[in-house]
Amino acid sequence: NPRSFVSAHRGYFLPLIMKPTCEEGAQLITNGGFEQGNASWNVVSYYNVILSYPNQSPVSPRTGSWLAFLGGANNINNDTNMERLSQDISFISNTSSFTFTYYDKILSDEGTTQPWDYLYVRLYDGNWGFIQTIDTMDNRSKDLGYIARSINVQINPQWIGQTLHLSFEANTD
Repeated sequence: NPRSFVSAHRGYFLPLIMKPTCEEGAQLITNGGFEQGNASWNVVSYYNVILSYPNQSPVSPRTGSWLAFLGGANNINNDTNMERLSQDISFISNTSSFTFTYYDKILSDEGTTQPWDYLYVRLYDGNWGFIQTIDTMDNRSKDLGYIARSINVQINPQWIGQTLHLSFEANTD
């Protein structure tokens, strides 16, 4: 379903999710720039989330021709109207951490004094049991252009050899 862009005034744009690397240099994310469309990504949304520019998105990606667009509608939340973009990841032995780097661009109708619209980066186990929130963004960082974010995540030894879900989730008022 195409999304109705209200002058692209609300939403989180993820033009490039850099491939996170473990200490061994193993790549965890495939199609991080979305240039292969939905390939390797699991999408839960009423709307199309991975879009090409300029055909489907009024906002240009940081690089390339594709981006992910989350949170572009009101009342998106995990209870009734989820919007999630995720990918399965797994760690090999002797890994104690991974660095996750990506770019995002936040547009919002909300002001910058109080958070109302959120984008979470979360880690879940293979059964979608919550493990941790890796990063949280909100409308207070809007209109700053594309921002590079880099987070180091410590790996629990129990995760070695398991499939986990790395997820971007929008929540709007």
